[in-house]
Order: sequence, then C-alpha cells, then structure tokens
Amino acid sequence: MLPRTWSGGVPLTRRAGGESLLVDIRRQTGVVAERTDFGALVTVQFVDEHRVVTQYVAPAIHARGHTSMQVLLGEKPAAEGAVTDGVTGPHVGSNGMDEHTRDPSVAPPLGNPTGWNEEIRMWDHATLRKAVEHGVRLFNAGDFHESHDCFEIEWYNYGAGTTESAFLHGMVQVAAGAYKHFDFEDDAGMRSLFGTSLDYLRGTPSDFYGVDVDDVRETLRTALDDPTVLHGWQIRIDGQLATAYPADYEYVEELDH
Repeated sequence: MLPRTWSGGVPLTRRAGGESLLVDIRRQTGVVAERTDFGALVTVQFVDEHRVVTQYVAPAIHARGHTSMQVLLGEKPAAEGAVTDGVTGPHVGSNGMDEHTRDPSVAPPLGNPTGWNEEIRMWDHATLRKAVEHGVRLFNAGDFHESHDCFEIEWYNYGAGTTESAFLHGMVQVAAGAYKHFDFEDDAGMRSLFGTSLDYLRGTPSDFYGVDVDDVRETLRTALDDPTVLHGWQIRIDGQLATAYPADYEYVEELDH
C-alpha cells in the first residue's frame, strides 16, 4: 500500500496533441499527491520556479511498489475544469472514456475491433487492451497463472454489470480453467471454471478488444465434454496467433510490485 502523502519531483511527458500529462511522482520535492486506494483520486500540486501552485485532481492509473506511481492528468487544472467529483475515482472524461484506463503507449489494433474508436484513433480503455495483449500471449505460451494475473488485475478497474468487467472475469476463468487442466489434471475444476466463464462471456462482442471471443466460447463448450481440445489451442487476437516474449513477463512482474 502506498503512503497517503507523496512528495516528489515530476518528469513530465506530453502526449501527442497535448491532451494530457503523464506524471511519474517520486520521493523528492515539489509535488503532493494524496490517495486512499488504487484507482482513487490523486491530488497533485505543481510548484514552479515562481512559487505558483497549480493543482490537478485525477485518478491514479498505475503504481509501482513504494517508490513511484503514475497519474494521468488533463491539460487544465481541476479549478479550471478537470473532470472530478472530488470524492472517488475512476472518472469519465468528456470523450466518454475513463481517464484512469487511458495509456497513450498502447498501439492501435490490426483492424477495427469493439473497444477501438477509429474516429479519434484511441482505445476506449487502453489499459484493458494492454492487459489483453499480455494475457493472451502468456496464455498461448502455456503460462496460465501469469495470464490469469494479467486479466485479474485489470478486471478490478471496472464496475459490476459492465461488459468490460464480464469479459475480463470470463478470461480470468479461462486461464484458471486451463491451469487446472494442464497443471493439476483437475478436469472437474476446469469444467466448473469454464462453465462460469461461458456465463460471463455471454453477450460479449465477438471481437472485443481484438480477442476472437466466438472461438473462445466454442472451445470452452467443446472442452466441457472433450478437454483434449485444449491441447494445442491458442487464443487469437487481431486474427493472429502470438506467444509470449520478454516484455510480457516484465509486465507481470510489475503487477506484483
């Protein structure tokens, strides 16, 4: 758990087009950030060389252990129109996207899947796409526990009843079920998890964030009767099959800090 009060110097990275500032807060001087839990509001005060204070309020989007965290801030300070109710996060900006799930580093898809806004060339929830990319590749490499963690951590960002929550919960169960089958030879446990996953994935768009959800559902249904269908099966993303590489394992390691 991060301490409630944070002070630090602030290296700033301006997003293309100047829509936002990505702030990495470290233990130095010049900034105060307050938070009560992951995803909650963070109050950040910038103090420039003329002692002018500019205050922003925004949800934290990432935390790394006890040394730093990242906050995605709008161009305008809270007093001049930043999106906040002053109490809790996450918050939805004027474009309808949750600020705490934005990440300008996430690449566009191959194609135009549900979750990608082609008009403005942005993901509705970029951190969800990032989790999906890492989680799918790790699943395809047979690292089901690590894949499970990718989906699970991102799942916490979304409220019950949302498509995002249902999809991620379903994918958590897919990875857990495969883990039961391959690592423990527990097909009864696998069937239970896959059955629950099918419930969560019911109604999810077939190309949600690039995942071939139709194929996932079909494979799970078949595996309930014939678990051997899982042998050699991989999940497609953007119509492609890809397996893990070092960056995927680095992503998982950061989740633990």
